[in-house]
Amino acid sequence: MSKIVSVQLHEWPWSVGIPKETHALTSDKIDFPFYGNPVISVIEGTKLFLPHRYEQFRPFGPVFKTHAGECQLFQCPHGILAQANNGILSKSFGIQVRTNHSQRVISPNPIGAAAQHTESKDETKLARSVLAWAQFFDDLLEQCNEDSGENHLPWRRVKQEIENEAQEGGEPKKALIVGIAERMYPRISMVVHAARKILQRERRMMPAGRVNETDRGCIHWLVRQPGKNLAEKAANHKQQLKGITRKETHDTLENRVLKDFLFRCAQEGNRYLKTEVGQQYENSKRAKQVRSYRHLCHELYRTPHLREVEPPSLGVRPNYVLQNDYRYKQVWREYKRLLRREDEEDCLWDWQARTWADITRAMVCSALYTMSYPERSNNQTLREIMSSSMGIRKEQKLGSRMAVGSEPGPYIYGDVNRFNASILEIVHPDQAEKHQVTKFLGRLGAQLYIVINPLFKDEKTVIAIWAIHTAGSDHKPEYSRIAQSAGYALRAHQNVLNDSRISGAPLLDGFVVASDLDQAEAELHGGEKAALNLVQVGADQRCWKDALAGIITIIEIVLEGI
Repeated sequence: MSKIVSVQLHEWPWSVGIPKETHALTSDKIDFPFYGNPVISVIEGTKLFLPHRYEQFRPFGPVFKTHAGECQLFQCPHGILAQANNGILSKSFGIQVRTNHSQRVISPNPIGAAAQHTESKDETKLARSVLAWAQFFDDLLEQCNEDSGENHLPWRRVKQEIENEAQEGGEPKKALIVGIAERMYPRISMVVHAARKILQRERRMMPAGRVNETDRGCIHWLVRQPGKNLAEKAANHKQQLKGITRKETHDTLENRVLKDFLFRCAQEGNRYLKTEVGQQYENSKRAKQVRSYRHLCHELYRTPHLREVEPPSLGVRPNYVLQNDYRYKQVWREYKRLLRREDEEDCLWDWQARTWADITRAMVCSALYTMSYPERSNNQTLREIMSSSMGIRKEQKLGSRMAVGSEPGPYIYGDVNRFNASILEIVHPDQAEKHQVTKFLGRLGAQLYIVINPLFKDEKTVIAIWAIHTAGSDHKPEYSRIAQSAGYALRAHQNVLNDSRISGAPLLDGFVVASDLDQAEAELHGGEKAALNLVQVGADQRCWKDALAGIITIIEIVLEGI
């Protein structure tokens, strides 16, 4: 009999080795409290899948040693947890654990996972926030200069984009349909009214004297008719023969895409006005723009020459016209964006904790970039050694859009002339295994590491940063309790690191960035009684400028204590 691999679920990313926050998934179903983004630890080499999409989990952080052997951490997807919370989780929607010798399906049953839809099938506030996060990265992508397939945006521009979002306080959140309305409203009428038409060949019965063209099908029909000549054959059908004629039609692939685009735009407009605008932003600029564009799409959809156009088939492949005709190129580009957003919606929901981790990295990196400004007057200066830019993926990869390794830095922190300077590096967990210091810190489960290497001392310090998606839970604990849990876990990890007798083991510090659906201004928690610092950040991107100030404050507090 093959041995069943041990799987442990941890309530928080830092909960490895904390018994009261760890649950052994020994049975097919296990109940546990859900606080946002739990993690799963398994023996190295074990693979985890979502069976319903055959989607393989991606590990984060380096491998770490336990009494059971070398283990690896995986983030747990939110979607199946929310379904389990609603009592609809089946084995096809569980987590498949696979090794070389065995495989099984486990069904975590969380208590408190937020749902994607309300009882009336409307999207919840959380679901709308997740889509808005995707739009934030799309907006960054639009500002990038495409170069050899990679998309990079200087961190200065990323910081500006975060600040620009905050300036739109009187507007509803930006969504995909807002950008489409801005770009397509001036041109969509011209495309519809000048829609391309073709002459389509068809076989039909016509007077014998008007038959000018035939094909093989017409000849086969003619041969089967009784009579010795054309006159006798035509006499059997009221002097009519089958021939080729041409009929003007708009039913082409490009017009099918155009018609479907109008329908989807109107649908997205209704959705945006209902879920994001409401009565609060009814007279806002974006609301008026989307409302006008939605009305225009409704009117154009009923244009007479589009009535005969059939809907496009699934998996549309563009023809020459869609790719090159000046009337249809922009339509095809926006249509792809709508389709991609719809295709990715479920995946974004499942992996929203990974998206929040990317957002946290973007905010922390922007905060460090801000701290490196020459005009910031503080005793301990932070200077970037090399300029850097943020890499952005065109499409999400299990919820992640930020390219690994595009973090800013390294930095010089302190004063070299006074012999108290340090090199400050930012390490992504996917690259932590290659770093001399962070390769031993896999059990921390951090979403980002700041490594401080003093130039005139031997003792290194690592600041672990945890991105906690507490907005995904309906029953989140008090933030002060979260800060205490993280502080207790950090001390436990420090003890394990010290006992491991690793040469040059670093000192550990850290802080937490937690999401909140209802928070407008950043709020600081913890920082006393052995609790780690925690900044409570609004999930709405219009709150992130204020969050930058909170993160900068915490980083300065942590650096001063080192």
